[in-house]
Amino acid sequence: MEDSNQVVQPNGLTFTKDQEYIYSISSDGRSIRVWHKNNGVMARQLTISEQKSTIQAIHVSNGRLHVASGKTLMVFRLGDDKPLETIVSKRERSFSAFFQQDDHLVHVSAFPGDFNLEIVKIRRLFLARGSQKVHILEITPENGIQVRKSIDVTPSDTVGITQNHESILVASPESIRIVFVNSRKHFEAKREKNEQNSRIRSIFARKNEKDWEIVLVGNDCRIEFLTVDEGSKIVNLEWAREESLINTVSVEMVDLPLSESQQMIEDEFEEEGQQNIIAAFVRRIHSQVGQLIRQVTKNVEKAIQVVTSLSRDGNGVADFINSVRAAGQIGTVFGIDSSDGSYLWKLWLGDAFSPLESQLDQKRVPLFVQRTTAHYQLDGLASVVFSNKITQNGVIVSFNPMIGKVESRNELGYPVKRLTILPIHNHKHIYPVMLIGKNDEKVTPIWQGNLGLTSDDEIVAVKGKSFNRRVLVTREVQYKYVNPNLAAVATINKNTQQLTITLVDIVTGQVVHSASIGKSAKPIHLVHSENWIAEMFDSKIVQKLPPVVAQQSYIYAQGVDAMSVSETEQGLTTRSILVAHPSGNIHEVSRRLLDANRPMELTPAMREEMMIGYMPEIAVATEEMINYNQTVHRVRGIKTSLVLAYGTDLFFTRLVPSGTFDILKDDFDHVLISLVLTGLVVGSYVTKRLARSNALASQWS
Repeated sequence: MEDSNQVVQPNGLTFTKDQEYIYSISSDGRSIRVWHKNNGVMARQLTISEQKSTIQAIHVSNGRLHVASGKTLMVFRLGDDKPLETIVSKRERSFSAFFQQDDHLVHVSAFPGDFNLEIVKIRRLFLARGSQKVHILEITPENGIQVRKSIDVTPSDTVGITQNHESILVASPESIRIVFVNSRKHFEAKREKNEQNSRIRSIFARKNEKDWEIVLVGNDCRIEFLTVDEGSKIVNLEWAREESLINTVSVEMVDLPLSESQQMIEDEFEEEGQQNIIAAFVRRIHSQVGQLIRQVTKNVEKAIQVVTSLSRDGNGVADFINSVRAAGQIGTVFGIDSSDGSYLWKLWLGDAFSPLESQLDQKRVPLFVQRTTAHYQLDGLASVVFSNKITQNGVIVSFNPMIGKVESRNELGYPVKRLTILPIHNHKHIYPVMLIGKNDEKVTPIWQGNLGLTSDDEIVAVKGKSFNRRVLVTREVQYKYVNPNLAAVATINKNTQQLTITLVDIVTGQVVHSASIGKSAKPIHLVHSENWIAEMFDSKIVQKLPPVVAQQSYIYAQGVDAMSVSETEQGLTTRSILVAHPSGNIHEVSRRLLDANRPMELTPAMREEMMIGYMPEIAVATEEMINYNQTVHRVRGIKTSLVLAYGTDLFFTRLVPSGTFDILKDDFDHVLISLVLTGLVVGSYVTKRLARSNALASQWS
């Protein structure tokens, strides 16, 4: 238990039971509810206090119900509605728990202050941990409470108990101490400190025949399995797992830096070297000589098995993934190699990390790539923005996405309300991040619009879109409304269950279009791309929307965890909708199937253009699952078109909606095509010689 400015650790139980009933405390701590075990029906409700509190504990023993909530401590006889005894303290408790010791019940409580408290029962003993001491207490009817042993600790130490309850473990970033309860024996083993790992949250240990086996769990969800030799006092790290990857909230992809040969090509075609023909020719010769030298050097290095540095592959698709992971009150940045899924570096954002709050009651940790690795003379730069849970002010950390080195850490003097990366860069090719504080008086409203929402309407999704005309089957040209400032706002009415999609120009505040669908329910997923919107929701009926713009409704007979649209850098390929199922599949739905212009009846001209007639249900084919037989559970987001689906699992693949028309396959047989081309060239030359010989022979004859 920590002081009022720190994280509150769990208190005692908030429910208990006996042979007939289950007793629970309400979430606000103001009442007790008694439930029948056999059918779950509530038998009675007892009032504790009018004051709300989350510091709660409850215990049943010897025909009595003991309850603690906030300032109030009460004792009821089982079956009675009025308490036998009530004690109200002057201050709100910061810790409360009951412990049974034989026939004695002990209530342990603490009040806010500059100390830590943690109570753990060890068989007939109690372990009480303060900010500087750990006391092992023994409670007996004859002597009351007595201190059996005291251990010096620091606030950063973590205290645990061995499996046989005979030893106390104290773990710190630098060492592990083991103190025996029933003797004066103890020892300490030093361990290597890693600045990128967080403070230890929990520790578990047991003694085998040879050494101690210890499991450490950090605040960053890192699990380490250690073995400690009691004789040599050596700590060995057997394995470690980064379980915080399960809580990914933001993902960005970064290209690997240019290789040395690619840098030479960039230099060769640099504008400064093309002022005249002579300079360009000299630059070309110099570049090709350098490439030849590097190729010879590379072959020599391969021959002596020298490991070379990581660089981009030939077609530039071996990318590097940066992803921010956050779980509750932890935050970690990982650099992951997309070729094999291994993480190359890890950045711990600190114990004061807290996600930013959004207007849709979602936790978010924005991650921005401010400078890519395309500028080979400059390192890449990425930034992550979060909140300091102590001061509630914003924090922005900038780092090198290739190696995870922190370039700067700025503690802002205000909470962050809005933030975005600007589409312009400075002379160092850095795209700045614009931050707006919650109480920023310098921000001037440009417009205020009314979307016609009532108190029963809830905004469930807001989608913008990334930065062309289309020829129809009738040979008419349909111009796309590609306003880059258009945002789609999805709202649902709690009473009428009406889902409304409103398109708003966020620069002028103008409502461009609005459409409503009745009998809708959560979850609602929204995708906004180019001049079209796709939304998925639960509905008992199928309705066609009013024909103000081209619209169609479809039935998708699967649950949806997440939805995204495939996007490429230049936006030239065909779009596809990626849908994650609760079953663990990721379905690629072609944009042609979700075309709002699909006709009810096909004409010969439409068939000639390969158009698909309208069918209300979208078929789910197994061959359209992009993750094949790999199951991806509880997907929360999908990054495209190098697809990274993140949730409980991570799944990475490459999606090509328009086919690999300009890319050779990985298993392309270069040797065979070389032999075929060589055979064609030789055959052409032989045929030419034979034809010439035949022509000469025919002339002589």
